[in-house]
Amino acid sequence: MRRLPLFPAGTMEGAEEKKKVPAVPETLKKKQVPAVPETLKKKRRNFAELKIKRLRKKFAQKMLRKARRKLIYEKAKHYHKEYRQMYRTEIRMHLEQCLVHCMPFASLNPAS
Repeated sequence: MRRLPLFPAGTMEGAEEKKKVPAVPETLKKKQVPAVPETLKKKRRNFAELKIKRLRKKFAQKMLRKARRKLIYEKAKHYHKEYRQMYRTEIRMHLEQCLVHCMPFASLNPAS
């Protein structure tokens, strides 16, 4: 749907005219920012250095924990393999012993 203009063509009745803003003097445009005190600069620099040291230390601790976890995992894996091997050997020996003792006639009759 087409909207009709509020005013007839060529008239500006009821419309507000734009107000002109007075020019701002140059001294007010470029306001000087006060210099940062040396103590504050030093404090910021020290804080940044300490933060870097703290982050490096945290990262080193993280890598150390990761290495220790890996070592613990490898040790556990080795123990698991060793005990599984012992368990399987024990079962194999038991089965061989059963086979020898359960079939006494096989050793007496060499023809079969």
